[in-house]
Amino acid sequence: MVRRRGARSTLVLVAALALALALSGCVKLRLTIDVKASGSGTLVVALGIDQQALTDLGADADQFAEEVRAQAEAESGEDFTVRQWTDGEYQWVEVEEEFGSLAELSSGLLEEGLFESLSLSKHEDGFLTSRFVLDGWIAPLSLPEGMSAEVPLDVEVLEYVVAVRLPGTVVETNGSEDGSGALVWLADDLESVHLHAVSRSLDWAGVGLLGAVVLVGGGFILIGVKSASRSRADATAPSAASALPAVPAVASQPVGKAGGAAAASVSAGPGLGAANALVTSRARELVDEVNWHVLQGAATVSQTADEVAMVWAAGPDGTETRAVRVRVVDGETVSVNGLDVPSTPEGVKRGVVGALRRLQGLP
Repeated sequence: MVRRRGARSTLVLVAALALALALSGCVKLRLTIDVKASGSGTLVVALGIDQQALTDLGADADQFAEEVRAQAEAESGEDFTVRQWTDGEYQWVEVEEEFGSLAELSSGLLEEGLFESLSLSKHEDGFLTSRFVLDGWIAPLSLPEGMSAEVPLDVEVLEYVVAVRLPGTVVETNGSEDGSGALVWLADDLESVHLHAVSRSLDWAGVGLLGAVVLVGGGFILIGVKSASRSRADATAPSAASALPAVPAVASQPVGKAGGAAAASVSAGPGLGAANALVTSRARELVDEVNWHVLQGAATVSQTADEVAMVWAAGPDGTETRAVRVRVVDGETVSVNGLDVPSTPEGVKRGVVGALRRLQGLP
């Protein structure tokens, strides 16, 4: 894994080089941050120059790429990948490095002065969903140290783009989408630019649901395989963070097929005894999330004092049913479709995942 210093120093190097080249020709600078669901990712800096700027360098495309590689090695001493290509009148060179965490990336870019402020964070919204939140200000580019401030710089010849790819579906942003899944901000007027974006992602791998299959109404739903082009309206589905009003533990509360209700909380109270296992394990919350995100609201969820049940239609004609039932065994144990698990959120999570897989004959 590339250490923090390598990623940010390469960017500073290429940004400074872009400004210097912009004094004599047309230059395009693109910074791309690609965030994975784990919070790690890649930082890519691409620099494109036209033939005039290349001529002023006294080098061809290969020499230019090799010079960037040599300077990056001298600055960072880290592992990275350098690529080059031609696109119309522009010769491009790209440097790609990895970062291990969002904190590593944010602090590195801030320390080098590339952003006036930057916050990129991941927030757990429940059992199955996470939010990634980006907010910050791109710092204006400045001429390399030692270059006279009186040297004229024509901003019309410099195109500076910051692109960010966040996991999941973008639900809020002040950037523009470029068609490749990236959000972009133009910062080529040498002024500060505000970045803001929020995405919602399903943490299938994190809860062990990747690859499980559930039969619903004669069709198969692949858990974890959701369309990336899903509309933002769909992406605003209720989550555990926006729960419905509390449902008494002694009441049966169905969630209809069209409702897709979010997790309903159940407040613990005196006299419930072992039934508190449903509260401490957050069983209702998990089952509601599975109904919405996995079954797309096709199930009916109900709750009594000692059971949370999720039932949905299955079979070619929809006349069969499938069910996941979480029942209280004692104060420390619940059973999920007959398999005892600890009455903890993690225990119920494992139990529900196992029940879904067994329903489909998976190991």
